[in-house]
Amino acid sequence: TDPGDEVIAVTPSYFFYGPMCDLAGCTRVLVPSSEKDHFDLDVNAILNAVTDRTRVVLINSPNNPSGRVYPPPTLRKLADGLRSLNRNRDRPVMVISDEAYNRVVFSDAPPFRSVSEYYPHTVIVYTYGKSTLAPGERLGYLALSPLMPVEDRNELRDAMFQVRVVGYSLPNRTTARSLPKLDEFVVDLERLEKRRDLLTERLE
Repeated sequence: TDPGDEVIAVTPSYFFYGPMCDLAGCTRVLVPSSEKDHFDLDVNAILNAVTDRTRVVLINSPNNPSGRVYPPPTLRKLADGLRSLNRNRDRPVMVISDEAYNRVVFSDAPPFRSVSEYYPHTVIVYTYGKSTLAPGERLGYLALSPLMPVEDRNELRDAMFQVRVVGYSLPNRTTARSLPKLDEFVVDLERLEKRRDLLTERLE
């Protein structure tokens, strides 16, 4: 982003999005989601917030802290709306999809789907820190939507190679050897769900 560029972020959201936007020198535009709508995306409000300075729409599903998993109809509506807006823009609005919790979905939630399945200009952010309960190891990846045009994909891939996103990380060789096993491993969801249910019962 350039100074003055805008990032649309849905609230409630992960607290560190704000400092990251500040560090990048961009302006964060907040679009709230409502408890009465079960914290689903307010797609119309997001689209109405897009200006000539908008570079990114930042979403987080499953959402931290609400736990909301955005359903396919919502994601399709967002994708269709952004495609329509892009027709009158020099460059498309990017979606950054923070999918850190996509493997930590409880039985009463809808199946997880990624906005990258519907919108080509999507960058996926994923960390193994949630599914393995090892956030300090900083193991994760950035991925691009398979729908993204080849020329855009190549440009973004080249840019990613030049950017170090995290501080300390394990050596690349160790990380590469670990990934196949990490994909097989996931935290005990049944146990976590029981804890969630017990907490909500006590709060009620």
